[in-house]
Amino acid sequence: MNSAMDRRMHHECVQRAIALGRGTDPAVLPELAKLLKMPSVEIRRLAASAIGKLSGFGADPAAAVAALAPAALRDPHAQVQQYALTAL
Repeated sequence: MNSAMDRRMHHECVQRAIALGRGTDPAVLPELAKLLKMPSVEIRRLAASAIGKLSGFGADPAAAVAALAPAALRDPHAQVQQYALTAL
């Protein structure tokens, strides 16, 4: 957890990213893109994974690439980069 987030908010965002990753609604892509910018490595990793899963359910490929490419190229945490690359 990043110190810039309180524990409750971190937990809520983690749970939301997990729930969205289990879903099949491509309309949640913008919400996942926002989670991909959170200060927590765990939240960013979960968001990248969830975006990758949405590709099989008709998510807009251009929007997914736009969300994932910055994480794949510049995220300071290698695991987030790896999940974003896998999702791409």
